[in-house]
Amino acid sequence: MSVTTAQLDHFHAFALERVGNGGVNSLEELVAMWQAEAASSEELRESLQALNEGLEDAEAGRFRPASEVFQDLAKRYDADLSQ
Repeated sequence: MSVTTAQLDHFHAFALERVGNGGVNSLEELVAMWQAEAASSEELRESLQALNEGLEDAEAGRFRPASEVFQDLAKRYDADLSQ
């Protein structure tokens, strides 16, 4: 994987903040903290994108009623929904 200038700039800013706060014991710890934050940011971005796509689908009428979905799942898994 290639490293971009933007990623280096982000890591530099992150490192300056963390080191300035005194919350880092090693370079390895700093990198691990940055990777964890970057992963969380990526997951958040992907989740927001999926939510926005779902909202767009719903607004455009591309959805199925929940009752229909539950009936299909009940058939697939031989479940009784009458309870």
